[in-house]
Amino acid sequence: MGRRLRRPARTALLTLHVIVSVGWNGVAFAQLALASTAAADANLRHAAYELMHVIDRTLDIPLALLTLITGIVMSVGTKWGLLRHWWIVAKLAITVVAVISGGAVVRTLIVSADHATRGATTAAPTQAIALIVCACAMNVLFITATVLSTAKPWGRTPRGTREITTALVPAG
Repeated sequence: MGRRLRRPARTALLTLHVIVSVGWNGVAFAQLALASTAAADANLRHAAYELMHVIDRTLDIPLALLTLITGIVMSVGTKWGLLRHWWIVAKLAITVVAVISGGAVVRTLIVSADHATRGATTAAPTQAIALIVCACAMNVLFITATVLSTAKPWGRTPRGTREITTALVPAG
């Protein structure tokens, strides 16, 4: 079953995981506010995209990776296990999707919107709506992951059930 974290290490890691994952959600809320501002105010459009780009580079990437890493270490180092419970599998999938889509889609849209608005105050670029939709989707993903952490639904995976069954059968 692997080695479990001792209580002080588990508490510290859990605290770090909560801080970075809540921070990552905060970045998604900030990106939504900035994308909405850019879509609504031509005078602030380029500045909003510039700020989105700065936030993406300085906060989004480190918080995304730290959320993924601390989540994996937490699950491997605790009774929950990485693939023993469906809620953890779902959170892992959500995090991986968010990391990949954030890097591949959202970042590309931000850079494109920034370049498209440099020196222009005309109509919002097509990226504005896409960025708002992406930011909303990210927030839904993060809120879903938070609900899963709280509710811990769906029980054990087949692997988790096998591990329990194997642990209960006396060696013989």
